[in-house]
Amino acid sequence: MKHYLFIAVAALFLFTACGDETTAKSDVDNATPDEATADTTADDQSDQSDPTDQTDQSVTDDTVTDDELSDLSDDQADDVVTDEILSDEDVVVDPLVEHLVGVWAQKVELFADGNVPVVNEVVLRTDKIVRIVIKEQNGKAVLAEVPQTCYMETVIVEGNAIAKTITTYFPEKFRNYFFYIPPEELKDPKPTLEYSGTPDNFTFRMNRWWEMRGAYFQGENGTTPFDIETEMITETDDPRIFDHDEDGKPGQTFEISSSIASGLIWGVIKSYMEVTSTSGSDIWIEGTSLWQQYEMVIDTDNALFAGERTIQPHTDGNTMIMKKLPDPQMDCAAINAAPDLFKKP
Repeated sequence: MKHYLFIAVAALFLFTACGDETTAKSDVDNATPDEATADTTADDQSDQSDPTDQTDQSVTDDTVTDDELSDLSDDQADDVVTDEILSDEDVVVDPLVEHLVGVWAQKVELFADGNVPVVNEVVLRTDKIVRIVIKEQNGKAVLAEVPQTCYMETVIVEGNAIAKTITTYFPEKFRNYFFYIPPEELKDPKPTLEYSGTPDNFTFRMNRWWEMRGAYFQGENGTTPFDIETEMITETDDPRIFDHDEDGKPGQTFEISSSIASGLIWGVIKSYMEVTSTSGSDIWIEGTSLWQQYEMVIDTDNALFAGERTIQPHTDGNTMIMKKLPDPQMDCAAINAAPDLFKKP
């Protein structure tokens, strides 16, 4: 039987994680706390290797000699010469691409209306900080790895006195263990990153991507696949559910704390998000977020958290800030310890 948490749970699943130019549907199960997502399994990051060197190459033993060209037809010789000339040309990189390359910290605030037992109507806010690495590949800016979520919590910002004491905590494995479905693989495929302008005045967009937690959806281990965009797990005994965060409970687990009770809840969650800048200049980007989330609660260790509820994400008012880090070696621990990091310059 399904269990749907009350308010606390309302705060819980409201979050979202960011996407990339990496392998389709990558599973970041090997992520560890406050480490860059480069620690992801080799299989999931198989197409995240650095781009082929595009600088000028010196002549090597593979260079075709005049004698060898004489043995080719005119068309073949022309093709060989053209290829060698192109291989010696530098790739011209857009200055904006060069500016975007580096490590960024992104902060989003996601809002939703909720109607849940005991506390009734509330407004929820999820705060999330993500470390994003962008590289240049074939003259374009792309994600170098699956973005790493450094911090995420959900709180009640409008509601009764009890409701406002509720906080949902998402452990590191919940934040970074998921299947990632990039924009390129959706029914309406788009590039992961879109941008235009100059380093001092530009627009920036991360197109919609999906995240799946707690269940297989591609037919793994002989299970029945389902459409991530239109279908969802609905039964607690579905064979596609598995212990994604390896804590001994099916699905993914998070924690709720309040003035009247605390406990754990586990379930299956799928969500999408996209972010769009409203302005971008120098090392600072501001914008908005659009998101949605669907969840199916499997169980809880506190019966108080069970019950019917409705959650409706806001379609506006969800903010996004990105700051280019002065030190690309800053990890999640350093980002979380920098209180003024997102202070507008």
